[in-house]
Amino acid sequence: MTMDGTLWVAYPDLDGRLLEGVLPDGSTGPTTRPECGADEEIGAFVLLDDGFVISWSGETISATSPAPTGRKAIAGPGQFLIGSQGYGAFTTGRFGRDGAESARWAGHGAMLVDKNGSISGPELENHLPSRSRFRRLASDNTLVDGPALTGYYTSYPAMDCEGTMVFWRDGKLLAVDADLAGRELFAMDDSRAVIGRALLLSGGSVVVSLDNEVLVFRTPLGPLAEGPWPCGGGNLRGNPLLS
Repeated sequence: MTMDGTLWVAYPDLDGRLLEGVLPDGSTGPTTRPECGADEEIGAFVLLDDGFVISWSGETISATSPAPTGRKAIAGPGQFLIGSQGYGAFTTGRFGRDGAESARWAGHGAMLVDKNGSISGPELENHLPSRSRFRRLASDNTLVDGPALTGYYTSYPAMDCEGTMVFWRDGKLLAVDADLAGRELFAMDDSRAVIGRALLLSGGSVVVSLDNEVLVFRTPLGPLAEGPWPCGGGNLRGNPLLS
């Protein structure tokens, strides 16, 4: 933007690439058409006193390969989990401070770690109808099955002091205890996509955000676990802990 309030924008038109000034009242101001090849696009540009400096994308000579996305979590002192999902990947690895992998499981999800180091959580497979389950990642790199899960979109879970995890999925507030027994705490006909957090408050109250609503549930759950990582993402995002 210039001192007189003119905003410069770049866009393609029928005759090539155009730099156009937009005046403070929204009307069109000065324009300039820089020389370029037919396959070139204006990238970043900087307005100078006597012209422009322009970077052009041009012919693509290389590109990174498609890569999966995934969830991450703190797994313990100096340890962390990295999940991979997509492009054929559906795994979770545990890594140390030096980046060396110490374990790998054939599953991916929103994992939490209890005070004893046990890792578990709802799987997040990108497939409908759902084939996901609540899983525990065993120390021998195998998966221990918990309840089957319908739907797909899942909130970040929270864990109470007894090791019960609570999360929202497919219109239901679900709880899975330390023995992998599941139960519905609430259910309604609601298909809104949820990738927020389930917050476990005092007295067993659970708070979930759904679109433009915040729902509060009274549940029989205990207080938030006293371990360091009882919240979504293994507290990687700094979710609230006990005060």
